[in-house]
Amino acid sequence: MIIPIDEKHQIASDAYQWMIQEKEVSPKGDIRWRGIKFYPTIEGAINGLFQLKLRLSDVQTLTDALAEAKNIARKLQEALCPYFEVTERGK
Repeated sequence: MIIPIDEKHQIASDAYQWMIQEKEVSPKGDIRWRGIKFYPTIEGAINGLFQLKLRLSDVQTLTDALAEAKNIARKLQEALCPYFEVTERGK
């Protein structure tokens, strides 16, 4: 299974694991998806991608980090909606 998330990342699976894949473009323009993080569950891969995107963001304050976290969650929800229902815990 391959679940496209955005232009840079996708979540994929094989018989043994779920993985976050990152897009690589060769100098010749060839596109390859490289596994960068590996998880036993789809939930782990989704949470891992959320954390990765938040850590790689360029926010400088806690307020900006909270706003970015909401933005990342919204984008993941939009990408995953055809496949999974994403809900916040406690709601």
